[in-house]
Amino acid sequence: MCCNFRETSTVTSIAVTKDGWTLLSGGRDQACVVNLWDLHDYSCKMSVPTNEAIEGVCVIGTSSPFALCLKGKKTYQSSFQILTVGEHGIVRIWNSHGAVCLFQQSSSDVTVNKEDEEEAKRGFTSAMMLPSSQGLLCGTIDEEFLFYSPTKSPEGNFHLNLDKRLVGYNEEIVDMNWQDY
Repeated sequence: MCCNFRETSTVTSIAVTKDGWTLLSGGRDQACVVNLWDLHDYSCKMSVPTNEAIEGVCVIGTSSPFALCLKGKKTYQSSFQILTVGEHGIVRIWNSHGAVCLFQQSSSDVTVNKEDEEEAKRGFTSAMMLPSSQGLLCGTIDEEFLFYSPTKSPEGNFHLNLDKRLVGYNEEIVDMNWQDY
């Protein structure tokens, strides 16, 4: 699959796989893709069409609770999956080999103010996988933190549970990082 790279694209999020050899980049460009870059030769391996401006991209490793709950889906023996969040306020998980959407939230947990059209387009501003298998943390345009955890139903379906919502005047959340001390 052809990679999209234009000088006018705004990269809003990057992530690196655990082995350190694949870089993922997502942004607000008109192509609405996540590019996978091979860091051996700095070439673009593929583009995953997401159909929305990307504000956060994360790597899901094979041993994470997210990957374990996704088992049985068409993972194509992927070494990792890709999690994206963006302007629509929906969490999506993609296969890294073939750009197949493995999971998409049925509705957004983000409260969007429709008065300002520009702001209404950006549901999530950032996302990160929490260490020690604690789940996913997302920042929203309306200055909230949403904590998610994955579960698998008895029927074998993947679900994303909103565990906590931290509401407060946090200014604009444009990036996050977690440090274990």
